[in-house]
Amino acid sequence: MWIGIDSGTCYSSAAYLKEGKPVPLSFGANLTSLPSSVYVNGKDKLLVGDAAERKFRVNPSCYQREFKRDLGSKTPYRRGGESWLPEQFVLAVLKRIKNEVETQVADATPLSAVITVPAN
Repeated sequence: MWIGIDSGTCYSSAAYLKEGKPVPLSFGANLTSLPSSVYVNGKDKLLVGDAAERKFRVNPSCYQREFKRDLGSKTPYRRGGESWLPEQFVLAVLKRIKNEVETQVADATPLSAVITVPAN
């Protein structure tokens, strides 16, 4: 199975091929995009997307968005009392997308993906 992922700075989205036609992935309440944001919720535990957005007001120092802009930087973010590289946050968003594919699509394995490349 093939999926296409638009890994965006603010929002990410994905679609899979079904009978040769793209089908957008749903991220709840008929939303086809996922906020590219994370919230550190304990040691090595990240909330992603809407769950992170809901927690933002509880403790903004544990929240991060727009981390894709810092890919390749060796300067970590300090969130939730731990150090995190931007790549770890991007990976969390991609894992969430993968989990949604596996939940929503019956024949999701083996899984191959195409991920967008930034324009800049």
